[in-house]
Amino acid sequence: FYLGIASPLLGQGLMNALQYATYGNMKILCGGCDRDTIVLPPERYLIVGALTGAVISTVDGPVDLFKIKLQVQGQTGTNYKGVIDAMKQIYGTFGIRGVYQGFGATLMRNIPCNGLYF
Repeated sequence: FYLGIASPLLGQGLMNALQYATYGNMKILCGGCDRDTIVLPPERYLIVGALTGAVISTVDGPVDLFKIKLQVQGQTGTNYKGVIDAMKQIYGTFGIRGVYQGFGATLMRNIPCNGLYF
């Protein structure tokens, strides 16, 4: 079985739910009271999408980290039994800062991408 696949499979559902919930709420904050009928100027859509990208990075960053750690574990000298074990070991060794290793790079990817996507 492909190492690292469980993390994205588990995380994508949560990330998509968070993404669209955040997007709908940000639209309301930036322009109106009914998320289904709000029409915003293009620059506000960019801002709403960028803010959404920042929020989903809180889930996307750890999901990517666990996937990558599982994929390269043979090369780094670490050994994880699966995604849950990787989460426990990384958090146990490094704490919350360890779980968010690479968070800045995730933000740099997700903020502009989501700003342009929406």
